[in-house]
Amino acid sequence: MSKTPRAGSKAWEEQLRQDPAYVRETILQLAQEAKGGSKLAIERLLDWLKRYPDMRSLVRSLDDLSIKVERVWIERLSGTDALTKKALEDELAAMKAELLGANSSVTDRMLASTVLVAHLGFQHAAFAASLSADKPEVRSARARLLSVAQKRLQDAIRGWELQTGKKARGAQPRGKLKLFESDAAG
Repeated sequence: MSKTPRAGSKAWEEQLRQDPAYVRETILQLAQEAKGGSKLAIERLLDWLKRYPDMRSLVRSLDDLSIKVERVWIERLSGTDALTKKALEDELAAMKAELLGANSSVTDRMLASTVLVAHLGFQHAAFAASLSADKPEVRSARARLLSVAQKRLQDAIRGWELQTGKKARGAQPRGKLKLFESDAAG
């Protein structure tokens, strides 16, 4: 029968650090303190996240900007409806997985996020255009916004397709680079 470590001992602390619930709560508490401006909490939080990198997703303020933008669009489209929010999050996760694949580069992730945000913007504009409006100016403005959102989405998809096509072909520069040749320096 194994002996339980004495509370406050190093062995006890190590045992706590093996408990996922403890780790999760500690990271959430440190994140809250860090948001309040505690420099010590920031240092400790970063140290904990080095040891438990899979817990990084708990700290929303560490998300990259594209994820924050996607989250704002989801909030805008879903409002207070938790079911719609969940459906949008799941839809975006599936789209992102399809766009990115296994070994995605920073450029791939940026372009995928651009497609996702353009998609959300288009959905927002399509919803607004579907609403009834008494004034023809409002209907016309909504139709223009829908058209602009559709063009943005098409451009984002085209950019993503161009990048994935280049990656598939190996993206080699045309011709020979003359960067270090003697006649190029002349």
